[in-house]
Amino acid sequence: MGKRITSRKRGAGSPRYRSPGHRFIGKPQMPTYAKSGTAAGTVVDIVHAPGRKSPVAVARFGQEQTLLVAGDGMATGEPVTVQRLADIPEGSKIYNVELNPGDG
Repeated sequence: MGKRITSRKRGAGSPRYRSPGHRFIGKPQMPTYAKSGTAAGTVVDIVHAPGRKSPVAVARFGQEQTLLVAGDGMATGEPVTVQRLADIPEGSKIYNVELNPGDG
């Protein structure tokens, strides 16, 4: 008799092979009301996100707080604008380009 195949052991989802979901802070995505146009907000905090190589920025858009992938040189208190690619002025720094609005 041989050993059980590794993928077979992992398929059941035993505690050893499950992802520790309680450690993750959430999915970075743009604000819900910004999917149709432009939204302006400020960066409240920059935090470490387990399972990610880049830090995550907590941004406040009105009353709503959202997680965004932090760009290079982003700091706390800095203004952030979420826009469509066609509406961005020439010479601006851009990051986190999405194929479809809201797809992450």
